[in-house]
Amino acid sequence: MTIKQFIAECQKKDVLKLISIYLVSTWVLLQVLAVVWEPIGLPKKSVTVLILILVLGFPFYLYYIYKFKIHIEYNEDQSKKELASIASFKKIYFGTVAIFSVVCMAVVVVITKANFFNNDEPLVKTVVRVESEPIVDVDDRIVVLKFKNNSMQDSLDVAGSMAADWIIQGINEKQIAQVISTETIKQYAEDFEGYTSGSIKILDRFIQPSKIITGTYFLNKDQLIVQSSITDGKTSDILVSFKPQSCSSRDPLVCIENIKQLIMGYLFLENKNDSLSLQRNPPKYMAYEKLLEAKSKSHREKDYLNLLNESISIDPTFFEPQVLRVAYHYGQGNYKIADSLRRTIKLTAYDNKRQANLLKYYEALINGENDRVYQTLLEEYRFVPQQLVDNSTVMVVAQQYVNRPEDVEPIYERISNDSLDLYNCHTCLNRQYVSALAHIELGDYQKVISELEKVIKDREQELLLEPLVVAYLKTGQKRKIDLLLERQELSLRPEEIVRLQYFLGMQAMLMDDLAFAKAKFLKVIELSQGFEDASTLQSMLWLGQNVKALSLAQRLAAAKPADIRIKSLLATAFYKAGNKSQAMETLAQIKRLKTDYDYGSTDYELARYHAGIGNDDKALRLLQTSIADGNIYTTRRFQNDPVFKNIIKTPEFDKIMNYWH
Repeated sequence: MTIKQFIAECQKKDVLKLISIYLVSTWVLLQVLAVVWEPIGLPKKSVTVLILILVLGFPFYLYYIYKFKIHIEYNEDQSKKELASIASFKKIYFGTVAIFSVVCMAVVVVITKANFFNNDEPLVKTVVRVESEPIVDVDDRIVVLKFKNNSMQDSLDVAGSMAADWIIQGINEKQIAQVISTETIKQYAEDFEGYTSGSIKILDRFIQPSKIITGTYFLNKDQLIVQSSITDGKTSDILVSFKPQSCSSRDPLVCIENIKQLIMGYLFLENKNDSLSLQRNPPKYMAYEKLLEAKSKSHREKDYLNLLNESISIDPTFFEPQVLRVAYHYGQGNYKIADSLRRTIKLTAYDNKRQANLLKYYEALINGENDRVYQTLLEEYRFVPQQLVDNSTVMVVAQQYVNRPEDVEPIYERISNDSLDLYNCHTCLNRQYVSALAHIELGDYQKVISELEKVIKDREQELLLEPLVVAYLKTGQKRKIDLLLERQELSLRPEEIVRLQYFLGMQAMLMDDLAFAKAKFLKVIELSQGFEDASTLQSMLWLGQNVKALSLAQRLAAAKPADIRIKSLLATAFYKAGNKSQAMETLAQIKRLKTDYDYGSTDYELARYHAGIGNDDKALRLLQTSIADGNIYTTRRFQNDPVFKNIIKTPEFDKIMNYWH
């Protein structure tokens, strides 16, 4: 059978007619959805998804035609020629179907890659804005036309002018854009009272605005309904239609104020990448303003929380301040409050992946699921890769939550230090600190020394001293440690010096440099007189000063009855003094202090006790439970805690260190 004969046969069997019906139906469906997806609340990519479905469905439709619409009968009376013709038709038909299938799959791959996996650049660009900067370019012109009165009541005419004036005042006050004066607007409003698409084009011709804000209002019984939209001044396309606002007809300012808030919020967020916005529908402007003020006062905890609460009170649907409030309480250790607030947050759109991911992040954080914390944080970081705080947070999580020091440096290098003021930027210092800790874990001590020496040489930074002295100790440069500590004695508080000496003693113990460790622990006991704490008590125990240790432990436990570290050390002191029954009672007290949001702290302290008395198997089991409950790897825990020195190199301990991998 030739191609011409095949086409003729298809026409005879209505195959071409059925295909035409499919193609026309597809075109109509796409046209309808392109118009209605926004009014009915579907996501932007609805049309794209429909195209994919229809393209994928085409080969199946061709198979459906052959199976159910083409009637081919086989019988014994047919000649060999007829049977050969049928076989040839079938072969060409399914060959054609195969070709269409390949083409459709190629089209699907191209569309899918372009719309859903267009992530060749791992990071998106962001723009840092200071408070004094305008939200849009000051050369932009926004026309605000008098709202049209569709209420049929002349007494409400004033509401239209009031709406325009109110919006103009808001735009001018915040310097969002250059807004056309009221007189000019009125002059054009008289000519273009109907607000048709043609009149919008005339406005564009003479005033050349970037946007045109229009609105209407009408009565529904005694309720005034105000509608508004923003139109693109160049294309006349509607950029956004706001949700209608209703209020008493006796108080139209309520509706007008609500509409103004929505418009101002939209103008604030319009230049942001859609993926960077935490919600599509703009918040009320005053809520956004309170959020910005809160961010500027994040160092003043009480003011920061109050401003977040005010922002949420003004607009309960505003997502970002609700998330920041959860983060605030988590950072303060108010885990129950943070969890409770997290559960009250609702997505502003069912398909907002960034919002859903952030809620998953805080859920994982509160539940102590460190692997999910890292995964969801990395996803969030894709949106804000150039923000210092987010960059620093990812580094901390990689280093301390999942013990992946090898991941820290690539994240650190995303932001260059060349333009950063390391001396007046705590986040900058924190980044360098975490980077140094990661290099120490990877054994790159010289890198730490070369990076930190030049910083501390210029100005003393106590946070960076710990990784530097460890790097010196690991490379045998004890003389440099002594010189550095001598230089720091005048600038550091006694408590900071004690903490540094204790840290050095711990690291020396891990290296089996017992003489150096002993000297440091003696220094801790000497310098901490008058403000003894757990480090003083632990130093006494490591030095074998068990009588002094028990006396100090009892005194500290009485002063801080809920401190499980001191309780654990008290139990160890009792055990070493031969009072095992008191040690067991103290352990029972520790277990009773365990809370719902413990994150493995209690089991960790119990593990320290058992490791301290030589019960290594029990210690390993408790450490396993501790890390599974959400504990983190710090400079004084797990591999950096000398109490576990005898089990650090065991396979079981290695599993604990790689638990979240």
